[in-house]
Amino acid sequence: LKICDDEEVDAVLIAGDLFDSTNVKISDINNLISEIKKYNFKIFISPGNHDPFTPDSPYVKFNWPENVFIFKERSFEKIILKEKETIIFGNAFQGAYEYSRTLKDFDSKEDVDDKFINICLTHGDLNTFGESKYGTITTDDISLSKMDYVALGHIHKPQTIGHQDDCMKEEVTYPAGVIRYSGSALHVSCDEQFPHTVSVVDINHHGANVKIKQLRIDELRHFYTLPLEGSYTDEKSALDGIKEFCETEGKGYIRLKIDYNVPLSSNFSQMVYDMLAPYNEEVRYNAKIIWNGCPLKSEGDEAKPTFEVAELQQMKNPVDFIEKTMDQYPGLVLDEVRSAFEEVKAEIKRKQEEDASKPKSKKKSESDIVTE
Repeated sequence: LKICDDEEVDAVLIAGDLFDSTNVKISDINNLISEIKKYNFKIFISPGNHDPFTPDSPYVKFNWPENVFIFKERSFEKIILKEKETIIFGNAFQGAYEYSRTLKDFDSKEDVDDKFINICLTHGDLNTFGESKYGTITTDDISLSKMDYVALGHIHKPQTIGHQDDCMKEEVTYPAGVIRYSGSALHVSCDEQFPHTVSVVDINHHGANVKIKQLRIDELRHFYTLPLEGSYTDEKSALDGIKEFCETEGKGYIRLKIDYNVPLSSNFSQMVYDMLAPYNEEVRYNAKIIWNGCPLKSEGDEAKPTFEVAELQQMKNPVDFIEKTMDQYPGLVLDEVRSAFEEVKAEIKRKQEEDASKPKSKKKSESDIVTE
């Protein structure tokens, strides 16, 4: 809000995931609304998949200021800002959506007025625009003829479709028809080592070049890996390291690097959470431990393969995982595994088609139920 006020913007576009659940503290919402009331610019919000627009969501429960507009429908709604000769189109995320095709179809609609600056706000679909929400999108540019700017959410790394090499440049200019992810405002994972920014977009008129300036957002909490050098060699040193961090830094997200062969108590994580309780959530623990070194090998054994979370998320087919872990299963014939999966997929498809072809039974009347 402060950045937008300093930049004297006309509108703020929030492309989803303002919240991360429907269970939001009333005090948090009231604080947010009281802050928004201090500013005069308009705010447009497209609810995302982490904060669905439902009857019990924070979007419905609270009385938002008049300068806030929340898109509620799956189909695109249209808001005209006559004094700015701008139209804002937006919708609420409701499940998977083929946005590449939708944007192309929508771009040709009569509602898109080529006399106005046309802006689309929506929560983009991960499966359409990229393989990893942490990484860089590699899909080709989507050609738009009438839309000047499409503001997308969901992908955490800031980037413009078709201009991936520019994703970390502070200032860029592109021809109209820009499709861009501003990225998440905050670090959501320890794996997100890239800068998090807000995009300040300048468009003078329909068809004009689109100027984008990225302003970096200071981290509310930094991600730390403890110890800063080396790794812990026993449980006590790990707990002592956490205690020292709390007493010196007192704020941040932490995860641990521990030697692979160190035995941890079954309640180790709970011990950490209990230790952090007095710090009022200023210090938070990520239980994803980094295990340093390889396990001790018995004769003939090999070290087990490890995978990053983002790498696992990209594996759409179970066979992909099996291929990467073949060494762990001596005697496994991959062709037989592939054949088995194909049979299972065929059987599922056959069952679905069979269920779809069955006539739906009529709803029984109350008299039928009483008779039975």
